[in-house]
Amino acid sequence: MLVTRTNELNGVTYCEHCFGNIGYRCRDCDVVSEYSVSPEDREIEESYNVCPSCSSTHHCRCRACRRYMYNDDAYHANNREQAGEQYGPLCASCYRSYRRRPIDSKTFDLNPYSRTVGYEIEFFARSSHISEIQSAISDLGDFHSDGSIRPGFGEGMEFASYPANGDNLFRNIQIVTETLNKYAAGVNTSCGLHVHLHVAKMNNTQRANIRNWWCIFEPIFFSIVSPSRRDNEYSQSVVRLENRGDDEYDDDDRDEDRDEDGRTWQNTRYSALNLCALGEHGTYEVRLHQGTLNGEKIINWTRLLLEFFETFSKLELTYLRRQEVNRMSHRELMIFFFKQMNLPTMLRKYVISRYREFNNRGGGNAPYILLDKRAR
Repeated sequence: MLVTRTNELNGVTYCEHCFGNIGYRCRDCDVVSEYSVSPEDREIEESYNVCPSCSSTHHCRCRACRRYMYNDDAYHANNREQAGEQYGPLCASCYRSYRRRPIDSKTFDLNPYSRTVGYEIEFFARSSHISEIQSAISDLGDFHSDGSIRPGFGEGMEFASYPANGDNLFRNIQIVTETLNKYAAGVNTSCGLHVHLHVAKMNNTQRANIRNWWCIFEPIFFSIVSPSRRDNEYSQSVVRLENRGDDEYDDDDRDEDRDEDGRTWQNTRYSALNLCALGEHGTYEVRLHQGTLNGEKIINWTRLLLEFFETFSKLELTYLRRQEVNRMSHRELMIFFFKQMNLPTMLRKYVISRYREFNNRGGGNAPYILLDKRAR
């Protein structure tokens, strides 16, 4: 056997092949060392090969996957350490996973639901303020530029929150919106608010219930958002999409899901209720709301969607129920909507106030639905 390189360890000289089974050369100082880790850690250490001296000075292990990395390449969690959780250094991959894990709440006084929710706020801000905004709330979500926004000034951006539940969800919304307002961020009709509600743990019947009831109540949801969202290419009506022919769809953006009653749900990722998010995020995405930096409005809208998902995922839209609701006027449908969810007075007032604001006959826009007529 041709020996191309020799290695001496503990007074014994080994060829490269044999040496690889018992020791390694430090990738930093080239000193020969013997493996001193357990067999299950051998593969990890072999992939890095750093002697103990260099390791203690220049390197550390990722606390999650246990791989070595340079100190300069390590990430350190901070926001959750302040909440009492201790985390050591993390590699880039594990840090991304850590940041995107749900921010679970320990209290449920403001928001009684454990369902995790993420939200995306489209906005624009002056270039000089963007880095300050990111620094202030980067622990709560990610930022990226958004070319669909026509900014009134500065640059168009989107803040995508990490999923959260319970009281943490609403507290984080307040922190984010207060920060955006502090740095004079803005929104206009090119901006939207998207809410992702986790549904991956639901069964097919529960998800079908949400889809079916959304089609029934979609006129109510559309009536309480800005008219700019009602004929918007990024938040298209699901009911209108269902009535279109296949030739009107772009196959790259279309998803079809057949309900148990045989009805085909045709959906693009730009529909008001986006089912395409299920495969990527485990969520249904509601894209309907106009852009806003008002924390109270975002919380009310999110709470309304949570109430809808929690209630109507458990209520099957049978043939008889469908016949019953199809005979209702919009006013009767609104009352049915409130009663089924046992909606708190605060949220009922929110819905009615939004309806009155966006369906004012004197505002230049025809009412989306009429609550004082039986005709639908």
